[in-house]
Amino acid sequence: WSWSWDNTVTYGISWRGEDPDPALIGIGNGGTGPAILTDDGTLNFEKGDIFSNIIKGTSELEVDNGQFGFFGRIKYWYDFELEQGTQPHGHSPNNYVPGIRLDDSDFADFAKFKGLELLDLFAYGSFDLGENPLDLRVGRQVVNWGEATFIQGVNVLNPIDVSAFRRPGAEIKEGLLPVALIYGNLGLAKGWSIEAYYQFKWEQTVIDGCGTYFSTVDFAAQGCNELAAPDVGLPDFVLQNVNNVAKDPFVDEAKDSGQFGLAVRKYVEKIDTEFGLYYQRLHNRTPVLNVRYNNGAIADGSLLGANPVPTYYQVQYPEDVDIWGLSFATNIGTVAVSGEVSYKKDLPVGVNGTTELLGGLRVLATQASLCGTPAQDAVYGQFGARACQAFISYATTGDGLAQGWDRFDVTQAQSTAIYFWEQGLGAERVSLVGEVAWIGVSDLPSIAEMPYGRNPIFGPPSNFFDTTTGQPINVIPDDGFVTSNSWGYRFRASASYPNAFAGIELIPSLAWAHDVSGTSPTPTFIDGRKAFSLALGANYLTRYRGSISYTWFSGGIANPATDRDFFSITFSVDF
Repeated sequence: WSWSWDNTVTYGISWRGEDPDPALIGIGNGGTGPAILTDDGTLNFEKGDIFSNIIKGTSELEVDNGQFGFFGRIKYWYDFELEQGTQPHGHSPNNYVPGIRLDDSDFADFAKFKGLELLDLFAYGSFDLGENPLDLRVGRQVVNWGEATFIQGVNVLNPIDVSAFRRPGAEIKEGLLPVALIYGNLGLAKGWSIEAYYQFKWEQTVIDGCGTYFSTVDFAAQGCNELAAPDVGLPDFVLQNVNNVAKDPFVDEAKDSGQFGLAVRKYVEKIDTEFGLYYQRLHNRTPVLNVRYNNGAIADGSLLGANPVPTYYQVQYPEDVDIWGLSFATNIGTVAVSGEVSYKKDLPVGVNGTTELLGGLRVLATQASLCGTPAQDAVYGQFGARACQAFISYATTGDGLAQGWDRFDVTQAQSTAIYFWEQGLGAERVSLVGEVAWIGVSDLPSIAEMPYGRNPIFGPPSNFFDTTTGQPINVIPDDGFVTSNSWGYRFRASASYPNAFAGIELIPSLAWAHDVSGTSPTPTFIDGRKAFSLALGANYLTRYRGSISYTWFSGGIANPATDRDFFSITFSVDF
C-alpha cells in the first residue's frame, strides 16, 4: 500500500471596482429599478470596498495498493470581511439592520462565511470481468461526462457551489460538489466502453447568499426567507399593507431516488476520434418559485381585507428531467476539437419573478373579484389565471398553489477548440481555448402570453399595466426574457514564461465571454452580456503561487451584474 497527502492553503482578497448602478437598485432603496427584490448585494458594497478577505484550503488523502484505494478531500475557509465586517444595508436574515454583520446562520453550509466541509469521499477498485477491465467507485465523487469546457451541457450531474467560485483563487475542485453514487466503467473490445452511475442522495446547487456581493436575488437562497413587494404596479393600499412576503417554511425538495445515468463510448482508431452517447435522469439542482395561499402561512403584513389571506412564496426543485447527449473528440492537425449535442426533455423554466409576484398580490388585493371577468388579464397580468385558480382553491380548501414554472424541451449544441502554440510570443507555450454554444427552446410562448426568466430588478414585460394610470408600469425594453434561440462563446488565452526572473514563472492570461444573442432558460446566456478578465499569475518551485486580476462586466439591457467589476489578489502554497 502507498499513500499521499496533499494540501493547498490560499489567502485572497477582492474588492469592488466600480460604483453601484442606480438602475440595479429598486426605487424604494433610492435607485431607479422597478423592484427591490435583487439589490441587497450591491447596496452593501461601495466602490473600493472589500467584499471578500479570505483564508481557505483543501486537504486530500489517497491510499492505494494498485487495485483498491480510497480518496477523501475536505475544504475549509474563513472570510474575515463577511464574518467580522459590518454592512450598511443588511439583508432579510438580519432584518435589514444597517451597520451590523450579515447573518449567515441559516445559509446552506457551503455558502456560510466560515466552514469545514467534506467534498470527495469514495472507495475504488479495479477488477477483471472476464477479459474486460471494470473500474468501480462508491461514495461522494465527481463524474465528468461530455466534452463541454466552459458551458455546461451534458455535464450536469454534479451541482455547483456558486459561493466557492466567487471566492478569490477559486479552483474547479472547490466548486463542483461531489454527490453520493456508485459509478462503474467497463472496457470492452474494439474500442467500446460502458459507464453507468446511480445517485443515492439528491443535492442542490449552492447559490449566492442574499446580501453578498454577487447576489442578484434577495429571496431564493437558503436562509433568505422573505421578499419585498415591488415598488410599482400595486395599488397604494397593497403597498401600505404588504411589506414583505414570507418564504414557505416547507421547501419542496426533490427526492433522493430516481437519478441515474448511462454512457457508451467508442474510439475509432482510423479517424482518431472518440464518440459518446449519454442518457441521464436527474432532478433539478436549482430552485423555481411558486405563489401560495395557505392558512398555515406566516407572512409579514400580507394579510389584506376583511377576510385575511396568508400569502407566501414557495421554493421548489422539480424532478425527472431526462437528458440525452452525443459527443465527439478528435484532432484536426494540431488543434484538439470536440463537441456535443444535448437534449433536455421537460426542463423546468421559471416564470418572470416580478410578473409572478404582481399577479399573485393583485389577486390577493382584490380578493380575486376580477377572476373570470374580462378585466382579469388586464389587471392581474399573464400570471393572473394561475393565481386566480390558486385563490379559488384556497377559498374552498384552505390551500392554493400557483405554479411559477413550466416544462420545455431544450436542445443545446456546442464545440470546443484547443491549441497549444509552442514558443509563441516569446513564451514556452501559449494555450488558446475557445467554445461556442447554441441553445434552443421548443414551443416557447410569446412574452405577451407568458414571460419566462429575466432578473426581477428589471420588472415585468411592457404589456403589464398600472391599474390606476392605464400605462405600462415598466419602460425597460422587453429584453432578457427567455428566447427560443440563444448563443454565445467563451475564449481563454494564457502564456507560460518559465524563469522570467529569479526562478519565478509568470503566467499572464485573459478570458472573454460574450452572450451574442438571446437569453437561455438556464443562466448560460443573457442577451448581450459580456465579461472580460485580465490576470497575471506567478509560480515559484511549483509550490508557491500568486495572482492579481481584474474583471469587467458589461453589455445586456437585462444584465444584473454590469456594475460588479472587481479586483482580486491571491497567494497560495502547496505542501
